[in-house]
Amino acid sequence: MTLLSRYALSALVLALGWAQASAAADAGAEAQRYYERALEMYDKRDYSATVIELKNAIRLDADGLAPRVLLARAYLAQGHASEAEHEIRNVAKQGADRSLTVPVLAKAYLFQYKERQLLDELSDDGLSRSARAELLQVRGQALMNVGDNQAAMEAFDTVEKLIPTSAQALIGKTLAALRSSDIDSAAEFAARAVQLEPANADAWNAQASVVHSRGDIDKALTLYDKAIALSPALHDARIARIAILLVQGKFAETAPDLAYEAEHNPFDPRPAYLRAMRFARADDVHGANSALAEANVLLENINSEATNNNCQLLDLAGSVNYGLGRFEQARDYYQVCLNGNPKLIDIRKKLAGALLALHDAAGVLELFADERTLDSEDPEILAMLANALMTKGEHDKATRLLQKAASLPGAGTTSRKTLAFHQIYSGDTDKARDELTTVLAADPDDVQANLLMAVLHNQRGEFRESIALVQKLLMKAPDNVVLLNFIAVAQNAVGERKAARVNLEKALKQLPAFVPGIINLARLDAADSALVSARTRLTEALKLYPGSPELLLELAHLLADNGDRDEAIKVLDYGRKFAAQPGAEGVPASSTGAAPINTQPLPSPAKDPTDTAQPSAAALSLDTRFYLAELLLSANRQAEFKSVMVEIEAQAPNDLRTYELRVRSSMRTDKRESLRGTLKKMSDIAGFDTPWLVRISLLQRQIGVLDDAQYSLNKALQVNPDSLAVLVALTSLAIERGNLSRADEHLSKLQANWPTEVMNYRLAGDLALRRGDSLAAATQYQKILELAPSQETLELVVRAWGVAGHGQQAVRTLDSWISAHPRDIAPRKLLADVYLVERNPVAALQIYEHLVRDFPNDPSCLNNLAYLAEISGKPDALEYAKRAYELSHNDPNVNDTLGWILVRHNRGEEALRYLREADTLLADSSVIKFHLAQALVAVKQDAQARIALQDALRTGEAFDGIDEAKALQAKLGGH
Repeated sequence: MTLLSRYALSALVLALGWAQASAAADAGAEAQRYYERALEMYDKRDYSATVIELKNAIRLDADGLAPRVLLARAYLAQGHASEAEHEIRNVAKQGADRSLTVPVLAKAYLFQYKERQLLDELSDDGLSRSARAELLQVRGQALMNVGDNQAAMEAFDTVEKLIPTSAQALIGKTLAALRSSDIDSAAEFAARAVQLEPANADAWNAQASVVHSRGDIDKALTLYDKAIALSPALHDARIARIAILLVQGKFAETAPDLAYEAEHNPFDPRPAYLRAMRFARADDVHGANSALAEANVLLENINSEATNNNCQLLDLAGSVNYGLGRFEQARDYYQVCLNGNPKLIDIRKKLAGALLALHDAAGVLELFADERTLDSEDPEILAMLANALMTKGEHDKATRLLQKAASLPGAGTTSRKTLAFHQIYSGDTDKARDELTTVLAADPDDVQANLLMAVLHNQRGEFRESIALVQKLLMKAPDNVVLLNFIAVAQNAVGERKAARVNLEKALKQLPAFVPGIINLARLDAADSALVSARTRLTEALKLYPGSPELLLELAHLLADNGDRDEAIKVLDYGRKFAAQPGAEGVPASSTGAAPINTQPLPSPAKDPTDTAQPSAAALSLDTRFYLAELLLSANRQAEFKSVMVEIEAQAPNDLRTYELRVRSSMRTDKRESLRGTLKKMSDIAGFDTPWLVRISLLQRQIGVLDDAQYSLNKALQVNPDSLAVLVALTSLAIERGNLSRADEHLSKLQANWPTEVMNYRLAGDLALRRGDSLAAATQYQKILELAPSQETLELVVRAWGVAGHGQQAVRTLDSWISAHPRDIAPRKLLADVYLVERNPVAALQIYEHLVRDFPNDPSCLNNLAYLAEISGKPDALEYAKRAYELSHNDPNVNDTLGWILVRHNRGEEALRYLREADTLLADSSVIKFHLAQALVAVKQDAQARIALQDALRTGEAFDGIDEAKALQAKLGGH
């Protein structure tokens, strides 16, 4: 080799070394750029992007410790605790500072339920101030999980001293206080945490937990939303939000959170359990069982020592095994948890649910030894005790407990049967069916579940199924009064009224104070037109249970449904005043001084001093207040309505029924323009609750916002595409909007899915009527009258015949009905209307003369007779109008008739009083405004008359007297 060649080789080697050093430097710089981008992504909570950037950094610089520490933290944020543990252990071996590694390792342990390992292995020796605080924060959480709340609180106290400007200690204290049932302290800690760090998602989650524990789930949901918005990876908040949405029945809204948890928190058994609940509520038993099995596998992957030392895991394991029908295992898990935490009432309830599933009634009664009287205010405990007592054959005490439970606010959230019980009583039959289907899939012979399923069948109109189910149960317990009551309800519904009465009388013979039996027998009496007997049964029962909301509500419905609305209001107002008496909540049945109903006092029998379960007078229930408000609104007794609404607003400001009453009240005072926003808010609050969305859409139609009504129904259609109520509403709305082809589509689907539904004929008739085929409409309505005769259908048929020009057919139809139902007022009024259309006012007048003779105190009959007498030239028209006014001075139509007649009698100044009142009571009536204009002209107030006429004619819609109104407007020079 020459010298030159040796020199060249050396130069080449040197160049290669420089190149490698340069490449290494470039790689390090590139790795650092990846790390900086990772930090940026981490701060933005984009943890997937963070991991990608860090892996690129580590690929270029495998010896860098900072990227690996951040990678461990990113894994934790994603819920990948085992990967985080592996990464941080490697970093620790390579010499990373303990202040960086120990807090991360502690969190990884906590996420994997390795509380004992965390508490035993990791100390705060030598850690920096901030790292020590971080470790003690995690340590406090671990101590809570193993049930040592006092030690946890001490750990959080130390954290607060170390970093007083941080909210973390307060967040920990909030959770520890909640675990100790010290909700007031928890609320104080949470409020301070949020105030200290308003952008801290954990602080908002803690406050949400406090509100949640107080039962305000709507507000809790808002706070959980806030926490998740601040930190999308906050799994506890997402899981809590899913649970609330499931309770609210907003199943579709849980999908995004469940999908997120499946992707980002795959090893946590809680989301799998919640997926099972969602499947069960969707009638997907297979899906529910699969999800429960998945949750069980995830739980079994956690070592048994960790499970036995963590009450949250024991709770979850108990619930999962309960859902799988493994009641003995569920009982054991709950019992272990309760042994270490005897004050946890929710675990006691769940243990009771498992014991009931195992038919261990004695165990339940022993478990709730302190709550075995009606003193308990917890509906779940009362319902469980009732189930246990029913199993022991103590049906009277069980019934009283169930009555108390049904009157209390809130619903159970643990035992499926308890939950189903409350769902049935709240009318949420779909959810109740889901729960009971799951229970019965695991144990078809569960007596309590079968009993609740019978109630459910009755509420859903599946009466034959209910009868068959209860008959099987009665074979084992022929004297069970609850079963006898259930089967009677179903028998009555299918027309077997005699059999129903026999069963109810048998039940009351065994237990005379059996309130459900009394109520149902009163309903049978009413159906048989024995109204005096029905009323007597209920008032006698009220002597036993003065102030009972159930009995008061039933008596009010009986009176109102049979035309005595004012007396119904008086009954409910008595209950309202009774509840307001000092100490009314605990007034025994022997108390005196009850307010009178219909001027007759309600004396009370002496209380049996040996009967500790004697029911006390409950406060007027919210349902009863709502009905009282409805009656007052329908009677246009605005001052009293507003008074009751004040109470309702205080008790249930966010209840959809409260919103609905506000809307209906505003509609009566012509404030419709401002209601669109309120109804949109109601639609949002309702979520995907189908019955409410249908009700809201009807209100939206009434104020004329048909697009909004369509939106509400489209929401309902998303979750219930085959719902009868939704399809009916969609078809009806399409007809109203003139979209007849769309109406045909909906109607076809309705007829295919519900071929025997009578509503098909109603909608087919409406559709025919919209197309101008009145004869076809009348034919469809006639089918309804044959299949399900009612006065409403009778009116439909008659009016359709009239529009079709078959007045005589309408008269024949009415004559036939009246012959069969001579005491019905409405058909006779309708016949008078037909005679008026047929230009036979004399016949109409004769009908009302007979009606007033038969019902001399009916203001409607007197009012209509006054009108007919006036147009027939009878001298007593004004007298009839005055009598009607004396009986119903708040009725706009009565005021209008009296004012109109006075105008015709040249008494315009006197008429103004009544017509102004009528216009105030019913501001959107063109007829009333026209009559008011006539009165104003009579007293020479032409300018005001022109305004009234302009209002009357603004819509352009026809009304009685429209031609005269136009002529008067022209005469006055109006436009």
